Amino acid sequence: MGGQVRHTSVDGHGRVRTRRRAALAAVSVVAVALVACTPVLTPAPPKRSATEALHVDVVGDSLIRQAGPYIERRLNLGGFPNSIASEPRADLRSPFVQGRLAQAAAAPGDIVVISTANNDAIVEAQMAATIGQGDAQWAYRNFLGDTAHRFGDRCVVVVNAKEDMTPFYNPAQAAILNSNLRDERTRRANLVIADWAARSRLVPADQFMADRFHFGPDPTTSFGTLGSADAFAATIEGAVRECGRLLRP
Repeated sequence: MGGQVRHTSVDGHGRVRTRRRAALAAVSVVAVALVACTPVLTPAPPKRSATEALHVDVVGDSLIRQAGPYIERRLNLGGFPNSIASEPRADLRSPFVQGRLAQAAAAPGDIVVISTANNDAIVEAQMAATIGQGDAQWAYRNFLGDTAHRFGDRCVVVVNAKEDMTPFYNPAQAAILNSNLRDERTRRANLVIADWAARSRLVPADQFMADRFHFGPDPTTSFGTLGSADAFAATIEGAVRECGRLLRP
Protein backbone atom coordinates (compact mmCIF):
# COMPACT_ATOMS: atom_id res chain seq x y z
CA MET A 1 0.00 0.00 0.00
CA GLY A 2 2.94 2.31 0.63
CA GLY A 3 3.62 4.77 -2.13
CA GLN A 4 0.19 4.53 -3.78
CA VAL A 5 -1.32 7.80 -4.95
CA ARG A 6 -4.91 8.31 -3.85
CA HIS A 7 -7.27 10.20 -6.15
CA THR A 8 -9.67 11.43 -3.49
CA SER A 9 -9.36 14.01 -0.73
CA VAL A 10 -11.50 15.06 2.21
CA ASP A 11 -12.38 18.68 2.94
CA GLY A 12 -12.90 20.25 6.36
CA HIS A 13 -16.51 19.06 6.53
CA GLY A 14 -15.64 15.44 5.81
CA ARG A 15 -16.96 15.46 2.23
CA VAL A 16 -15.01 13.45 -0.30
CA ARG A 17 -13.97 15.33 -3.42
CA THR A 18 -13.42 13.05 -6.39
CA ARG A 19 -11.65 14.02 -9.55
CA ARG A 20 -14.56 16.28 -10.36
CA ARG A 21 -12.58 19.05 -11.96
CA ALA A 22 -10.85 16.67 -14.31
CA ALA A 23 -14.16 15.07 -15.23
CA LEU A 24 -15.80 18.43 -15.90
CA ALA A 25 -12.83 19.49 -17.98
CA ALA A 26 -13.11 16.31 -20.03
CA VAL A 27 -16.84 16.93 -20.60
CA SER A 28 -16.10 20.48 -21.72
CA VAL A 29 -13.49 19.28 -24.19
CA VAL A 30 -15.94 16.75 -25.64
CA ALA A 31 -18.67 19.40 -25.94
CA VAL A 32 -16.36 21.81 -27.75
CA ALA A 33 -15.22 19.00 -30.05
CA LEU A 34 -18.82 18.10 -30.91
CA VAL A 35 -19.64 21.71 -31.77
CA ALA A 36 -16.47 22.02 -33.83
CA CYS A 37 -17.28 18.80 -35.69
CA THR A 38 -20.88 19.74 -36.61
CA PRO A 39 -20.86 19.08 -40.34
CA VAL A 40 -21.73 21.95 -42.66
CA LEU A 41 -23.80 20.13 -45.27
CA THR A 42 -24.58 23.18 -47.42
CA PRO A 43 -21.87 25.84 -47.85
CA ALA A 44 -22.46 29.57 -48.18
CA PRO A 45 -23.84 30.59 -51.58
CA PRO A 46 -21.58 32.31 -54.11
CA LYS A 47 -21.25 36.08 -53.90
CA ARG A 48 -23.16 38.36 -56.25
CA SER A 49 -22.11 41.62 -57.84
CA ALA A 50 -22.22 44.59 -55.49
CA THR A 51 -24.50 46.43 -57.90
CA GLU A 52 -26.74 43.51 -58.87
CA ALA A 53 -30.36 43.66 -57.67
CA LEU A 54 -31.17 40.56 -55.61
CA HIS A 55 -34.38 38.80 -56.69
CA VAL A 56 -36.55 37.32 -53.93
CA ASP A 57 -39.06 34.48 -54.37
CA VAL A 58 -41.57 34.26 -51.50
CA VAL A 59 -43.66 31.09 -51.06
CA GLY A 60 -45.98 30.34 -48.19
CA ASP A 61 -49.34 29.82 -46.56
CA SER A 62 -52.20 32.06 -45.41
CA LEU A 63 -49.87 34.42 -43.54
CA ILE A 64 -48.14 35.24 -46.83
CA ARG A 65 -51.58 35.65 -48.41
CA GLN A 66 -52.62 38.12 -45.72
CA ALA A 67 -49.34 40.04 -45.52
CA GLY A 68 -48.51 39.92 -49.23
CA PRO A 69 -49.06 43.64 -49.93
CA TYR A 70 -46.93 44.62 -46.93
CA ILE A 71 -44.15 42.22 -47.94
CA GLU A 72 -44.20 43.46 -51.53
CA ARG A 73 -44.07 47.10 -50.44
CA ARG A 74 -41.16 46.56 -48.08
CA LEU A 75 -39.14 44.51 -50.55
CA ASN A 76 -39.76 46.99 -53.37
CA LEU A 77 -38.71 49.92 -51.18
CA GLY A 78 -35.60 47.95 -50.21
CA GLY A 79 -34.63 47.43 -53.84
CA PHE A 80 -35.46 43.71 -53.95
CA PRO A 81 -37.45 42.66 -57.04
CA ASN A 82 -39.76 39.89 -55.95
CA SER A 83 -42.47 37.36 -56.66
CA ILE A 84 -44.97 36.24 -54.01
CA ALA A 85 -47.08 33.07 -54.09
CA SER A 86 -49.34 31.72 -51.35
CA GLU A 87 -51.97 29.12 -50.56
CA PRO A 88 -53.82 28.83 -47.23
CA ARG A 89 -52.99 25.74 -45.15
CA ALA A 90 -50.01 24.88 -47.35
CA ASP A 91 -47.12 23.08 -45.64
CA LEU A 92 -43.59 22.56 -46.91
CA ARG A 93 -44.40 19.18 -48.46
CA SER A 94 -47.60 20.31 -50.16
CA PRO A 95 -47.83 20.12 -53.96
CA PHE A 96 -48.41 23.87 -54.11
CA VAL A 97 -45.25 24.82 -52.21
CA GLN A 98 -43.11 22.20 -53.91
CA GLY A 99 -44.44 23.27 -57.31
CA ARG A 100 -43.64 26.92 -56.65
CA LEU A 101 -40.20 26.05 -55.36
CA ALA A 102 -39.57 24.01 -58.50
CA GLN A 103 -40.51 27.04 -60.61
CA ALA A 104 -38.19 29.25 -58.57
CA ALA A 105 -35.34 26.76 -58.91
CA ALA A 106 -35.76 26.72 -62.70
CA ALA A 107 -35.45 30.50 -62.99
CA PRO A 108 -32.66 32.92 -62.06
CA GLY A 109 -32.87 34.09 -58.46
CA ASP A 110 -30.93 34.97 -55.35
CA ILE A 111 -33.12 34.61 -52.25
CA VAL A 112 -35.96 32.20 -51.44
CA VAL A 113 -38.37 32.84 -48.55
CA ILE A 114 -40.43 29.93 -47.21
CA SER A 115 -43.22 30.53 -44.69
CA THR A 116 -45.05 27.32 -43.77
CA ALA A 117 -43.72 26.56 -40.29
CA ASN A 118 -46.97 26.50 -38.31
CA ASN A 119 -48.61 24.19 -40.84
CA ASP A 120 -45.43 22.11 -40.80
CA ALA A 121 -45.79 21.80 -37.02
CA ILE A 122 -49.35 20.49 -37.42
CA VAL A 123 -48.14 17.90 -39.95
CA GLU A 124 -45.21 16.99 -37.71
CA ALA A 125 -47.57 16.39 -34.76
CA GLN A 126 -49.75 14.14 -36.92
CA MET A 127 -46.69 12.17 -38.02
CA ALA A 128 -45.48 11.92 -34.42
CA ALA A 129 -48.74 10.21 -33.46
CA THR A 130 -48.01 7.39 -35.92
CA ILE A 131 -44.23 7.08 -36.27
CA GLY A 132 -43.05 8.69 -33.01
CA GLN A 133 -41.79 12.12 -32.13
CA GLY A 134 -38.14 11.46 -32.90
CA ASP A 135 -38.79 10.10 -36.38
CA ALA A 136 -41.27 12.88 -37.16
CA GLN A 137 -38.70 15.53 -36.22
CA TRP A 138 -36.02 13.80 -38.26
CA ALA A 139 -38.33 13.64 -41.28
CA TYR A 140 -38.95 17.41 -41.09
CA ARG A 141 -35.28 18.25 -40.68
CA ASN A 142 -34.32 15.95 -43.51
CA PHE A 143 -36.90 17.48 -45.87
CA LEU A 144 -35.98 21.02 -44.85
CA GLY A 145 -32.29 20.23 -45.33
CA ASP A 146 -32.94 18.83 -48.78
CA THR A 147 -34.84 21.98 -49.69
CA ALA A 148 -32.04 24.26 -48.49
CA HIS A 149 -29.51 22.14 -50.36
CA ARG A 150 -31.55 22.31 -53.56
CA PHE A 151 -31.08 26.08 -53.38
CA GLY A 152 -27.42 25.84 -52.48
CA ASP A 153 -26.60 28.69 -54.87
CA ARG A 154 -29.03 31.01 -53.07
CA CYS A 155 -29.83 32.28 -49.60
CA VAL A 156 -32.86 30.53 -48.10
CA VAL A 157 -35.01 32.32 -45.52
CA VAL A 158 -37.30 30.15 -43.39
CA VAL A 159 -39.89 31.94 -41.26
CA ASN A 160 -40.17 30.09 -37.97
CA ALA A 161 -43.41 29.18 -36.21
CA LYS A 162 -45.41 31.43 -33.92
CA GLU A 163 -45.54 29.64 -30.57
CA ASP A 164 -48.35 31.37 -28.66
CA MET A 165 -51.56 30.40 -30.43
CA THR A 166 -54.71 28.44 -29.66
CA PRO A 167 -54.29 24.67 -29.13
CA PHE A 168 -55.42 23.90 -32.70
CA TYR A 169 -52.01 25.04 -33.95
CA ASN A 170 -50.21 22.88 -31.36
CA PRO A 171 -47.91 25.47 -29.70
CA ALA A 172 -45.76 22.77 -28.08
CA GLN A 173 -45.01 21.17 -31.44
CA ALA A 174 -44.32 24.60 -32.92
CA ALA A 175 -41.64 25.16 -30.27
CA ILE A 176 -40.13 21.74 -31.06
CA LEU A 177 -40.10 22.53 -34.78
CA ASN A 178 -38.37 25.85 -34.10
CA SER A 179 -35.70 24.00 -32.14
CA ASN A 180 -35.23 21.62 -35.09
CA LEU A 181 -34.95 24.62 -37.39
CA ARG A 182 -32.24 26.20 -35.23
CA ASP A 183 -30.31 22.93 -35.24
CA GLU A 184 -30.56 22.66 -39.02
CA ARG A 185 -29.33 26.24 -39.33
CA THR A 186 -25.96 25.13 -37.93
CA ARG A 187 -25.59 22.70 -40.86
CA ARG A 188 -26.69 25.01 -43.67
CA ALA A 189 -24.57 28.09 -44.29
CA ASN A 190 -27.16 29.38 -46.79
CA LEU A 191 -30.05 29.22 -44.30
CA VAL A 192 -31.38 32.30 -42.46
CA ILE A 193 -34.21 32.23 -39.91
CA ALA A 194 -36.84 34.97 -39.87
CA ASP A 195 -37.72 34.92 -36.17
CA TRP A 196 -41.46 35.51 -36.21
CA ALA A 197 -41.78 33.56 -32.95
CA ALA A 198 -39.90 36.33 -31.14
CA ARG A 199 -41.18 39.31 -33.12
CA SER A 200 -44.84 38.29 -32.81
CA ARG A 201 -44.65 38.46 -29.01
CA LEU A 202 -44.09 42.23 -29.32
CA VAL A 203 -47.32 42.72 -31.26
CA PRO A 204 -50.43 43.54 -29.17
CA ALA A 205 -52.85 40.62 -28.90
CA ASP A 206 -55.69 42.66 -30.41
CA GLN A 207 -53.79 42.71 -33.68
CA PHE A 208 -54.48 38.99 -34.19
CA MET A 209 -57.69 37.14 -34.83
CA ALA A 210 -59.27 34.93 -32.17
CA ASP A 211 -56.96 32.02 -33.08
CA ARG A 212 -53.98 34.28 -32.12
CA PHE A 213 -52.34 33.16 -35.37
CA HIS A 214 -53.89 35.02 -38.31
CA PHE A 215 -53.60 38.77 -38.61
CA GLY A 216 -56.48 40.94 -37.53
CA PRO A 217 -58.31 43.06 -40.12
CA ASP A 218 -57.15 46.42 -38.69
CA PRO A 219 -53.60 47.29 -39.81
CA THR A 220 -53.30 50.04 -37.18
CA THR A 221 -52.16 49.34 -33.66
CA SER A 222 -51.59 50.90 -30.27
CA PHE A 223 -48.35 51.48 -28.33
CA GLY A 224 -46.57 52.71 -31.46
CA THR A 225 -45.79 49.19 -32.72
CA LEU A 226 -46.43 47.85 -36.20
CA GLY A 227 -49.68 46.10 -37.01
CA SER A 228 -49.40 42.31 -37.06
CA ALA A 229 -49.26 41.92 -40.86
CA ASP A 230 -46.67 44.66 -41.27
CA ALA A 231 -44.65 43.34 -38.33
CA PHE A 232 -44.60 39.97 -40.08
CA ALA A 233 -43.49 41.66 -43.31
CA ALA A 234 -40.78 43.56 -41.41
CA THR A 235 -39.49 40.26 -39.98
CA ILE A 236 -39.16 38.85 -43.48
CA GLU A 237 -37.56 42.05 -44.74
CA GLY A 238 -34.95 41.87 -41.97
CA ALA A 239 -34.04 38.29 -42.90
CA VAL A 240 -33.87 39.20 -46.60
CA ARG A 241 -31.45 42.02 -45.74
CA GLU A 242 -29.36 39.52 -43.79
CA CYS A 243 -29.25 37.40 -46.94
CA GLY A 244 -28.15 40.50 -48.85
CA ARG A 245 -25.18 40.89 -46.51
CA LEU A 246 -24.36 37.20 -47.02
CA LEU A 247 -24.52 37.47 -50.82
CA ARG A 248 -22.73 40.80 -51.29
CA PRO A 249 -18.93 40.85 -51.66
